[in-house]
Amino acid sequence: MAGMQQLSKQIAIGTMQWGDSWLDETLVNKGGGSIPDDTLDDILKVLVKGGVQFLDTAEGYGGGTSERRIGEMMARNPEAQGRLFVASKFLPTVWRWTEQSLIDVPET
Repeated sequence: MAGMQQLSKQIAIGTMQWGDSWLDETLVNKGGGSIPDDTLDDILKVLVKGGVQFLDTAEGYGGGTSERRIGEMMARNPEAQGRLFVASKFLPTVWRWTEQSLIDVPET
């Protein structure tokens, strides 16, 4: 399709440890706290410079905090904007059993 960006490298970076919820700070990062914003910015710059284009995240990674932090990181680093694909996933939990509940998930 015209205007669609293509992936040039076949590598994705997982962002599960990029969240900053209690779960991330205590369990995922084994009590080490969350990754500081300036460190995430440095990671992003290295990824972009190296040609990585794909970040993988999910709302289940710290209750969506890794997704939020990716958005904040992209806002702070305009050189990365338009150069990364971000794939996210959501949990089809028992409280999401109606069609509307599934439609609402990406909008939150």
